[in-house]
Amino acid sequence: MNRTPLIAGNWKMHGTRSEALGLAGALAKSVGRTRGREVVLAPPFTALDTVSQAIAGSIVMETLFQLPGMGSLLVEALAHRDFPMFQTLVLFLALIVMAVNLLVDLTYFAIDPRTRAQVG
Repeated sequence: MNRTPLIAGNWKMHGTRSEALGLAGALAKSVGRTRGREVVLAPPFTALDTVSQAIAGSIVMETLFQLPGMGSLLVEALAHRDFPMFQTLVLFLALIVMAVNLLVDLTYFAIDPRTRAQVG
């Protein structure tokens, strides 16, 4: 099987189809229409910025409505200058975001056959 080298891009979840096509055109122009290459765009599935936005939103909502949770605990630790607790919570939330991003990348690798390297 002969594989075609790809020039890959990504667009955000809030982007429209026309923005994605514009990005594909811009990518094709910027690299020049190199012979034997095609421009592909990864679907918005790979752009899961919503995880970090949900964490930030939960911090705001828990603080605003005085709900118990990690967000309010984070704000409370910062207000009481409990830096070890604050650092632990930030590290934990960062690990959650990294784990979700890794899971998305592995899932995308399993779904899209173009991401697999050809052996041999």
